[in-house]
Amino acid sequence: AHSCNVFFYNVGLRLGIEKISVWARKFGLGNRTGIDLPYEKKGIVPDAGWKKKHTKRPWFSGDTLNTSIGQGYLRGTPIQAVVAISAFANGGYIVRPHMLKRIGQKDTVFINRDYLNISSYNLDVVREGLHDVVYSASGTAHLLDSLGLDIAGKTGTAQNAGLPHGWFVGFFPYKSPKYSMCVLLENAGSSHKALEVAYKFLAQLQEDGLIGRK
Repeated sequence: AHSCNVFFYNVGLRLGIEKISVWARKFGLGNRTGIDLPYEKKGIVPDAGWKKKHTKRPWFSGDTLNTSIGQGYLRGTPIQAVVAISAFANGGYIVRPHMLKRIGQKDTVFINRDYLNISSYNLDVVREGLHDVVYSASGTAHLLDSLGLDIAGKTGTAQNAGLPHGWFVGFFPYKSPKYSMCVLLENAGSSHKALEVAYKFLAQLQEDGLIGRK
């Protein structure tokens, strides 16, 4: 709820980079999602072997700390973030995304999904944390509370050579999810700018009658 780096530093050190990288890949990072668009990037999920191959240097604990909060050598795309957050909305499945569902009455794609085999308890722990991001008064995405859409999600401020990128990923309604979303603003300065865009976008959908309050 509070985007506490120190907490995830400690979790990351306890897990180690090998477990982190294995599970990051299971959630779809470091691999193309298979979406029906050209030029999709794989991104990078680093580990000791990757760093040795690409930089000729050993892996350090500081690299694990950076990776545990999505920094350092880790590279991901907005569509990968949507696929990953959707696993907490759909009960633990990684689903291949598509741009077009059907033409008229004819389905254009088959649903391809892989089960992560994560316990319902662990899924619920993360889901509750994602919900608190929006609905706790001190949550980092509390701005979205007033929309009444029962959103769960996560903010992110990603450092880079210029101003940080602003991220927000989420899904709603919390109890019976129908939608997932991702907002990425390059060089926005902070995640709050991404939240502002998410708020305006969702508010416009409400005004147009495309989505309703919970």
